[in-house]
Amino acid sequence: MIIKETVNCVITGAELFKLLSHGQITKGEALIKIKSLAPEASVEEADALLSKINSMVYGRSST
Repeated sequence: MIIKETVNCVITGAELFKLLSHGQITKGEALIKIKSLAPEASVEEADALLSKINSMVYGRSST
C-alpha cells in the first residue's frame, strides 16, 4: 500500500509540475487538487508541497 501511495504522489506531483509549468492551472486549482487527493493534509501542508513544486517549475523558492 505504501508503494502504491508513493507512486500516486509522484505521478500527481509530476502532473501538477506539468500543468503549472505550462500555465494550465492556477495555484488555487493546484491546492484544491492536492486537498482532494489528500483530504487529511492541512492547508499548510498542501501549500508547502505546492511551494516545493513551484520551486522546481520556476527554479527558485516561491514566497
